[in-house]
Formats: sequence, structure tokens, C-alpha cells
Amino acid sequence: MIIPEFLREGDTIGIITPSWEPDIDLVKKGIERLIDAGFLVKIVRNNFGKRGEIAPLEVRLREINEAFCSTEFKALIFSRGGYGVMHLLPYLKYDCLLRHHKWIVGYSDATALLSALQKRGIASIHGSMLESIGKGIEGWRHLFDLLKGKDVVYPLPDERYNFIEYQGKITGGCLSLIVALLGTPYEPDFKGKAVLLEDVSEKDYRIDRMLTQLELAGKLEEASMFIIGGEENHDVYRRILLKTGKPLIVGFPAGHGKRNYPLFLGVDAVISEKGIKYNFFK
Repeated sequence: MIIPEFLREGDTIGIITPSWEPDIDLVKKGIERLIDAGFLVKIVRNNFGKRGEIAPLEVRLREINEAFCSTEFKALIFSRGGYGVMHLLPYLKYDCLLRHHKWIVGYSDATALLSALQKRGIASIHGSMLESIGKGIEGWRHLFDLLKGKDVVYPLPDERYNFIEYQGKITGGCLSLIVALLGTPYEPDFKGKAVLLEDVSEKDYRIDRMLTQLELAGKLEEASMFIIGGEENHDVYRRILLKTGKPLIVGFPAGHGKRNYPLFLGVDAVISEKGIKYNFFK
């Protein structure tokens, strides 16, 4: 697994928008916080449209490939999520990331890209995007610490079932994106992994249907542990995932919600009663 170098003061972070267009005011506030943390910031494409719109495919593709191939950036952070990353996956210059390592940070729609990166052996960070940083959603300071290589140990929520210590990699992210990737070359690999699942603004029956699809596809059986993030539909996750008999953690503050703690994906971790810790932090 390729683990990019951690950032130092003065390193440049690029802001990318492969999904929906962001809120300009939140972008500005997020950039202020990145600068206050000692980073330089460059918006790769700053001719944004109205929030919630989506730029043409060729515009977004040119932007992301330029950012991937740049030697200037030490990390790339999504401006926001929404929809659109899956359009880009077949056309991205992954070879540039293999030559010019950099952290990719995002969640929600970014799950599609983070999964594609793991398939190519590139570690990434499931964490706050620029709008979330601008809003001040709890967890953005932890993201800055992780980017700088500071050891962060996250305590686990009290709600745990069949819990045993786990050593291995964390994968997953937004449930609807994970299900959408099934049967594609970018399908997440659950085998032997701790799988983070979360989503937002979904009815219970839709969460049930997506989890059942993962069950029927044999994906739930492959996983070693489940971590349920976000703040919604937890009863459905419990009902279906407890049937697997595998360790289940409910209510970890990652993904959509008032708290979004960053997690390394594709990196060796230890999940114990003490919390989540990464092996490269000794």
C-alpha cells in the first residue's frame, strides 16, 4: 500500500470539485482554516457554478487529472460531495498518483474515488471536505493533525457487539456509493477488513435493501468487522448486521453528521478497547 508523506507547514493543498459545486462562502471559510493551520491552498478550478450544480464531465476530468499529475500538491481535498465522481473513474490518471504521491481526502460521493484508489494500492483519508471544514463540523482539527502525521487515537462508542480486538485495514464509506460500485472494477474489497458503513437522507427500507444486496452478493460474509457511522438508520444496520455474528460498532462519528472524524483507508490499524490506532504511529 502506498502511504503518501505527511504534510509540513508551508505544503500546498489542492481543492478539487469532482462532484457538485460548493458554497463559495463555506469554501472561503474552509480555506481560512487550512491557512491558519500552516498550509498553502490552491483551488484547482475556481470558476464554480451555482451550489448543487455539476460541471461538465470534461471540465471535471481535466481538473482532477491536472491535480493528480501535479508535483505542487501534497494533498487534495474535495470541496464537497453530492454526485458525479463515478463518471470520472474510468478516465483518471491513476499512474500520476503512483508517481506523485498525495493524500486524497473526502467522504460521501468521494467514497467512489477512495475505493478506486484502494484497488490500486493507494491509501487515502475518509474525512471532512472543505465545506465541512468551513462549517466547523467537529473533526476538522483531527484531519489537520492526521495530515501532519500526528498520532490520534479515537475512543470507540459504547455500543459494541461481539467485540474483539481487530488488526487490519479499514475500508468502506457511504453505503449507497459502495452498493453502486458492485460488479464494477472499483468494487470495494471487504475481505478481512473492518468496514465502515454510513449514509444520509435515506429511508429505512432503502438502507435495508442496500444491506440485503451486500448480503446477497456475499460481501457481508467477507468482512471481519462493521463500523456504523453517521447518525441515521442505526436500527436497520443493527438488525441486519447483527445476524452476521461479526463484531459491530454502532455510532462511530464518521461520515455525515455533526461529527466527522477522519479515518485512514487502506492503512494497517488496531481497533481495541482503547480505540482506533494506526500502526505507523509508534
